[in-house]
Amino acid sequence: KIRAKLLRLAQLRGDIDMIRQALGRIEARQIAMLPPDDLAASHFKVSSQFGEDGIIEHLVQNIAIEKTIFVEFGVEDYSEANTRFLLRNRNWSGLIFDGSAENMAKVRNEAIYWKHNLKAECCFVTRENIDRLISGHGIRGDIGLLSIDIDGNDYWVWEAISCISPRIVIVEYNHLFGATAKVSVPYDPDFI
Repeated sequence: KIRAKLLRLAQLRGDIDMIRQALGRIEARQIAMLPPDDLAASHFKVSSQFGEDGIIEHLVQNIAIEKTIFVEFGVEDYSEANTRFLLRNRNWSGLIFDGSAENMAKVRNEAIYWKHNLKAECCFVTRENIDRLISGHGIRGDIGLLSIDIDGNDYWVWEAISCISPRIVIVEYNHLFGATAKVSVPYDPDFI
């Protein structure tokens, strides 16, 4: 009886995911009708945290992107990520990193991993190793998108990346400091 309930719950989760994906595709078509400079109206959330899916979709529709490749790190289990919508709905390929072996194993066991061109690696990202981690997977030069969310050393790691030149960059920041204050935590390669 419990097994039947768990199977039904898994089926419902799959159905909800399919509905979310379909709604995202509808939202993406509506974004195509927005003026190129109207980011404010483009928010929608399928896999992102705060509506980034819509903003990214708007940018992708309005920026010339030759190589539809992304790199994202700090993804946890990739259930909520900035690049998941691109992977599933635009068939981009990409590389994700997270410091948790358990999280990366979970990604590798999901259908999204084997159905799409996705590489998932467990590693602790620092400014000293980031270029080697990215280029070690054959990713160099012009790419479509880079997303950084490592809760602390984001700026320092971004500053150290020289092996790729992304058309779109997403970096987590603290909006409480405002648009003009230049504030970052001191770099610490062991920061968690």
